[in-house]
Amino acid sequence: MINRPGESRDISRSTYLIIFFTALFLRLAYCFYLQKFMWGSFKYVDGDTPTYLNSFMNLIHYGRYCFDLAIKDSCFYRLPTYPFFLGINYLLFGKFAWVSVSVLQSIIDAVSCCLAFAITRSLNTDLIAQRIVALLFVFYPFTLVWTPIQYPEIIGVFLVLLAVYLIIDKNMVLAVLGGGAALVLGVWSKQYIIALLPFVVFLVAARPDPKKIIAMSVAIYLSFAVLYSPWPVRNYVNHGEWAPLMAKTTGCRHYLSDFNSAAGFVALFYENPKDALDVIVADGMLTLPQSKFVYAHRSEIDRAARLAFESGPSFKTWRHEAVEINEESIRSEKKVADAFVSLSAKAKSELGFMEYYRTGVEGFQKGFFKTTYTAKGGSSLIQSLLFGYRGILVVLGILAIFIAQGRVRWFVVGVLLYWFSTLLVLSFIHRHVEMRYLLMSDMLLIICSGLTIGWLLDNVRMVMMHKGNKA
Repeated sequence: MINRPGESRDISRSTYLIIFFTALFLRLAYCFYLQKFMWGSFKYVDGDTPTYLNSFMNLIHYGRYCFDLAIKDSCFYRLPTYPFFLGINYLLFGKFAWVSVSVLQSIIDAVSCCLAFAITRSLNTDLIAQRIVALLFVFYPFTLVWTPIQYPEIIGVFLVLLAVYLIIDKNMVLAVLGGGAALVLGVWSKQYIIALLPFVVFLVAARPDPKKIIAMSVAIYLSFAVLYSPWPVRNYVNHGEWAPLMAKTTGCRHYLSDFNSAAGFVALFYENPKDALDVIVADGMLTLPQSKFVYAHRSEIDRAARLAFESGPSFKTWRHEAVEINEESIRSEKKVADAFVSLSAKAKSELGFMEYYRTGVEGFQKGFFKTTYTAKGGSSLIQSLLFGYRGILVVLGILAIFIAQGRVRWFVVGVLLYWFSTLLVLSFIHRHVEMRYLLMSDMLLIICSGLTIGWLLDNVRMVMMHKGNKA
């Protein structure tokens, strides 16, 4: 059984130390040695890293929190948690910030492993389930590979786990204030964490003393609202824009409204529109799967692709052409965006139900089993095996709903609703499932996977003991 009151309460602090230092050693080894052995090179920064860093540095040097001083929407796109974390590292350590960030993110992720273990203990599960969860977290490959990268994934995982731990633990004040604060910082690191908010009530129901569930949930929501409010207030007061979360466009010169509108149209036909967009950038052509819609609007599609190639500022930026943000470029951007918005509107009204939702279904399936992956400098076989392993854990996590009992079931229900809602938003609204966007909800689901594995091992042990007694 999953619930065994009192069974795991005698665990000493040494267990946490073993988890922490094992996880820390493995992550530091990966950051400074293993990643080159596995992928052929070291990687500490990626394409979006400058947008996080410049947001903070422009605040320090120019008094404006934005990553591009010429583009207004860049003031809203990078939520503040990770830019401040990264920027302070660069202020303190300069050219050695890649070392400090790797070390700090390794420490933070090691603490996350301890938090996962603590959450499992707070749910009063048996000892074997707690150890399985700790093992799954310590050796989970998809947090390990993000540890050296200057992206907010590791911080986001930590803040989600911290929020959940504080909410389901005994202390009511920490649950309301600490849980609310951790959720705010979490959303300010990865916006998709906001999908957890509607399901806080299930986490409250999983507390050891689930009294006044609705009242306490409301208190946590109020705490979140009050602590979160400075961000939308700042956006409105300083920039005259009502942007409670983010702006409609990224504010990045590669992703202005011309490119975003083209991506939105192409995403109606491909789950991952990158390859088709690359062809527009390079050649001004757009190849789409044959359908009645594409046949009927072929000339309009060709004109839009050619217009994007010739005058779209984002498309020029992708080709490394110098683009000055002025009235002419803004007019060109709008013209290209309008062309693809018009095509998208026609596609939505003319495509059949299955055609329209096909890419969403593909993305939803990808969220369960992404078995093939190709990346420069990496092994597609290794990555296929890793994603296959993740898919097995996803299935085991979902199965926990059938074996969980008591308040553990409330926890599992809340986690599953959070995971499925995130995947549905990515699949059918965002129209592209990027696996790192699922990482935060994945890590909670892995706790459920550990519960299922623990239950299976416990039952195997009981069967073996029963056979032994018969013998």
